[in-house]
Amino acid sequence: MKSRTLQYKGSRTGSSPSVLVWASSFLAALSVLALSSNAASAQIVTFSTDQTGANTQIDNVNSQVWDFSVNPGFTVSEIIGNFEIKLGPSTVDPIIFSLYDQFNGTGHVSGAYTPGGNLLGSATILPGAVTQSFTPLSFDITGLNLSAGPYSVALQSNAGSNGSEQYFFKGHGGEFITQSPEVTPGGGPVTNAEVPEASGLIGAVIGIATVGSLVYRRRKK
Repeated sequence: MKSRTLQYKGSRTGSSPSVLVWASSFLAALSVLALSSNAASAQIVTFSTDQTGANTQIDNVNSQVWDFSVNPGFTVSEIIGNFEIKLGPSTVDPIIFSLYDQFNGTGHVSGAYTPGGNLLGSATILPGAVTQSFTPLSFDITGLNLSAGPYSVALQSNAGSNGSEQYFFKGHGGEFITQSPEVTPGGGPVTNAEVPEASGLIGAVIGIATVGSLVYRRRKK
């Protein structure tokens, strides 16, 4: 049986140019995939009011609404609302923080009110967990999958409108404050062109790999 020695036709010192081109293309493709994975990772977003405004009632005829947008390239899995809240001595109904899939207009709403859009989630705090002095409380809405687009949250209660039965919070009419780059408070415009869609990123990876393959074949010839 004849033995055959495979010979590499290329540079005898250092790496082959074709191998370097292919390796560079492969690394570039991995970088694009890493960018896509990082952009799409689910995030936890925390909102709060300025906590310094006048006392604002929450009851069956007083609600508070805030608009916000999830920015392109992000997915939000959890919304936390931090407020300083107190209640009256006769409050018996819970206070609820709810999330909806559209803008509803940031501000205080007087009169019976049902936010528009679909309810995506809510967090409830019972009156037994609230005191008659302003105390920091957190509402945590979990299990979400919010992609880029418009949303709103509402702070509401079926509590009576008598002062002894209401809830009160600080920060009347103020927009949410957040340090999270995933969202824009206040109903700002959403521009999907800011970040490539996943299909575009996949196309870029395929394109980079294809160019690398063509260069490799040409050099191989």
